[in-house]
Amino acid sequence: MPANDAPREEYVKDNDYTVSVSQTREKVLAESYFPLKAVSAITRTFNFLAQQVTTTTRDFIYQSAAHNYGGSSGVSVTTNIQNFADIQSPEEIALMHARLTDLGGKPPALDNMLTGPSALAKPKLKAAP
Repeated sequence: MPANDAPREEYVKDNDYTVSVSQTREKVLAESYFPLKAVSAITRTFNFLAQQVTTTTRDFIYQSAAHNYGGSSGVSVTTNIQNFADIQSPEEIALMHARLTDLGGKPPALDNMLTGPSALAKPKLKAAP
C-alpha cells in the first residue's frame, strides 16, 4: 500500500450470516533511510444471526529493518461488541445486510432484526434499495 494513501476497504463474507468490512491506512510518520510508519486498521464484523457488530481496531507503528539499527515498534488492539438494538444507525445494518446478500450470503430477513425489549423504542429496519 502506498504511504499516506486513502484507506483501502475490503468486504469479506465470513459465512452465510456474517460479513466483515476492513479499512486499512498507512502513513509515513518520519522520512529516513528506514522510515517510521503507522498502519491503522479497523474491522467491523456484522453477525446477523447473533444480531451483533464486533469492531476491532489495530494500530501498528514500525520501522523496517529497525531491529538492526535500534529502531522502534508498537502495537495496540481494541475490540468492542454491540448488539444491533444499541446501534444508532439502522441504515448501516441494512447496508451491510445488502452487501452480505450481494456476496452470496443468506442472512435472516431484516424484518426479524432488532427483536426484544429495546426494539420497541426503535423502528424496524427496511431493506436497502
